[in-house]
Amino acid sequence: MFKKTTMITLFMIALAVSSVQAAFQDNHDGTVTDTASGLMWQKCSMGQTWNAASNGCDGSASAANWQNALWQSENLSLAGHSDWRLPNRNELQFLQDYSRYNPAIDTTSFPATMSSFYWSSTTYASYTGSAWVVDFDYGGVYGDGKSRSYYVRAVRAGQTGGSLGDLVISGLNGDNEVIVGQDIAFSLSSDAQIIRCDWDFNNDGYIDDVSQDTTITHTFTTEGDYVVRVAAVDSEGNNIVAFGTIRVISSPEITVDFSFQPWHPSSDSVVSRVMKGGKAVRYYRLLDSSGTPLVEKKFYYLITGGAGVLSAQTDDQGFVAISTPSVDDISGIFQVTVTDSAGLTAPMNVTGSPSFYISVDARDFMEEYEMLLGVGGAIGLAGPGVEFGPVEFKTLKAAIHVGRNVANKISYASHDDSADFEVTSSLGSSLGLELSAGLFGGAFKNVKMWPSLDVGWSLEGEIGSEFSSGYGYPNFVENMQIIDERKALEVGIILVECAINARKQLDVGMDTLLSGLIDKYFSLFGTDLTASKIGFGFSLAGESSLGAELGLQNPFGLSGVGSRWNLSWNAFDAEYLYELKTISDVAGTKSLQQNVTTDLDIGSFSLSFSQTFGDKRRKDSPKLQVSDLIDTAILELKGDEGVKITQYPDTSQKLEFFHLTGRSSDSFLVVGSEIQETYLHISTDNSEVIDDVALSSELAMSLRNFTDDNLPGFELSPDAYLELLDSLLNTYSGEFDWEQWITERKVVSIPLDFAIDLGVSLGLGIEAETVSSISYIAKRGTINEGVLFVTDSYEKDDFISDNIK
Repeated sequence: MFKKTTMITLFMIALAVSSVQAAFQDNHDGTVTDTASGLMWQKCSMGQTWNAASNGCDGSASAANWQNALWQSENLSLAGHSDWRLPNRNELQFLQDYSRYNPAIDTTSFPATMSSFYWSSTTYASYTGSAWVVDFDYGGVYGDGKSRSYYVRAVRAGQTGGSLGDLVISGLNGDNEVIVGQDIAFSLSSDAQIIRCDWDFNNDGYIDDVSQDTTITHTFTTEGDYVVRVAAVDSEGNNIVAFGTIRVISSPEITVDFSFQPWHPSSDSVVSRVMKGGKAVRYYRLLDSSGTPLVEKKFYYLITGGAGVLSAQTDDQGFVAISTPSVDDISGIFQVTVTDSAGLTAPMNVTGSPSFYISVDARDFMEEYEMLLGVGGAIGLAGPGVEFGPVEFKTLKAAIHVGRNVANKISYASHDDSADFEVTSSLGSSLGLELSAGLFGGAFKNVKMWPSLDVGWSLEGEIGSEFSSGYGYPNFVENMQIIDERKALEVGIILVECAINARKQLDVGMDTLLSGLIDKYFSLFGTDLTASKIGFGFSLAGESSLGAELGLQNPFGLSGVGSRWNLSWNAFDAEYLYELKTISDVAGTKSLQQNVTTDLDIGSFSLSFSQTFGDKRRKDSPKLQVSDLIDTAILELKGDEGVKITQYPDTSQKLEFFHLTGRSSDSFLVVGSEIQETYLHISTDNSEVIDDVALSSELAMSLRNFTDDNLPGFELSPDAYLELLDSLLNTYSGEFDWEQWITERKVVSIPLDFAIDLGVSLGLGIEAETVSSISYIAKRGTINEGVLFVTDSYEKDDFISDNIK
């Protein structure tokens, strides 16, 4: 919600620039003051000289790269002031006058302005090698490389406070300082009736928060000197701007004797297990000699393998987290030594300094490759319409869909120098219904860059089933070598078998021949073709919408090459997917998993914009993407949860929960997409925890009693999954594990759908899809008495990158 509000405000500012122009006051000393904001501007461009007699600018403006533009502005001495700086993007953009061009600026206040780009101090967020530039030729704001040369105009804060208001900061000490992590109250003092305040807590041109009144609370997380800016609007539409300065400092250093009390783990004798390349995290409480917690205090320390002196700060209860450097493949003892800020002997006595053992395990990640081939047909009644490959146009339609697909998947689970290998073949069937009324059309609608239009009402529903068989090979690779040539041959045969397995029921002569050949090869090695896992899946999907959506690429050529606008309104837009999977293996282990994905918008309206700079064909070209210029809805419900229960032959159980916490995607070519998903994975085989969770979750209760003869009913309600997650996060029965997984997928999908709608609708579809994915752990930890602890963390370092192709 915060992000959406921010984007709405930025959009309003952009629209208001042309109608709310600043009122400039010429100071007749080479400076101009913006009476609305209090900002004082350099009248002439850098390189020009102010002429007191003519009150104009002599000479030629000089261009500079971004770094030199910063230096020139900060070293400027003009009109008795030496606190000049390079303006941020929003400040500089407010000088633009869209009623003028060549140059697009008030030339009375700023004579001899170049009809070109001027540097701002704002770095381009998604590509730090670029910064924002403002165009004073025809107007506009763009990003470009910092090595380019553009013109410069400096600015200074001028008076503190706008013409109608002053910024009041509460909670500072006598030196206008505040401690990192401390809440600070800000308020705008004004006699006007304020209806909205936009807060920029570091004066970088980006709005950090918005309030509907004149007060707000903010917490700074990094040391430094900050200029806080608030831009307000009163009930009469007047602009009020106020500034204030604040210095954020670290906590006071510890100067008394103290001790470390292990908190999690509860003793330094407990070993930290970390995969290669990870960082171990341990928690302590710091107590002084009388046993009193040292609250919000800072200390310096050295740690085994660390690069120099590090610092840490206790929280408001005296707890602190100690993180090790990234560990290699050598286990050993890590020692923490408290020092002074220079790394010398600490001036106080410290007891119980952390000293613990780290055992390094192999780095795990999972690679999967899947190929799917499906065919489908449709019949029904429909108005005018046509579908040919990626191009679609339809109006009225009522049709029934049927489909069959075959999928083959290879899973490769790496454990550093060894790997497990599994091949899975599945056969799926689906039956669906489609109803629509309106105007729907587009080309390559899965690719964001292509035009699309949807206006009307639609309803789609589908049920599906899937049967699968899997062949597993633990430790297929050891020391980077296949350990058994027979296994290699078996895998090759299984891949062929998987390709034809789903079609055996057709009793085609070639299938029978190939199956006999495979069985003969296996008999030579004394091995029968027996699947190690057998699975069954059921799915229920639905989608319905009433509204309109329009997407245009560079409409009318007004926005610049590489721009994309999307506008949508929905009375309601709902997507729902339920999946159930059961798997049994030859060892007698059985598992059941249920997933639900929901996406519901009621009364939503959104406007988004994206702009690519440089070579539009390159994926690494800088891109500005504002996904929610306007995004509002009466009700939103989004979620992706799953729960799995595993029954082992010894009657023990394992409960797992999957919760999607983030997803991003991008398109490439016209048939591909790249998706990154982040999951929270919670697991426990502690029977006390499972029993306790079952008492507060009906879904957990039904899963706990899962047997072949007692399958739980379908749980379609998203609330049931969220209730189970809440029960897991708040149980006090015992400690159990959680992980944060990141999955990156590359999907290439080629749908070839053909349909003609004119009274009667007839359609045929063929779909070929390949998916390659990599999954790796970003964090691991434990849940103890409702508290989530991080025990080890990982980055996408060279080890992972080298293994991801």
